[in-house]
Amino acid sequence: MSDLLQEIFELTEQNLPYIPGHQEASLRREALEEELLTSACASAFRAYCRADNELDQESRKSLFLRTLALGLALGSLRA
Repeated sequence: MSDLLQEIFELTEQNLPYIPGHQEASLRREALEEELLTSACASAFRAYCRADNELDQESRKSLFLRTLALGLALGSLRA
């Protein structure tokens, strides 16, 4: 995942997505962001499932809300 973060950072630093004519870089950045969010959402959901019996109710609620927020972010990115 750190390679994805590095590539997103480099594309952002170069401002390629915001310069007219750099559609390929913009599409690559969007794909990387989606891949990163998908991975983060899946990891958070797996953690939530594993922790279901190990955490108290407030901790489970907090983890669930974070997982939900990641899912919503992913959904808005795909829209």
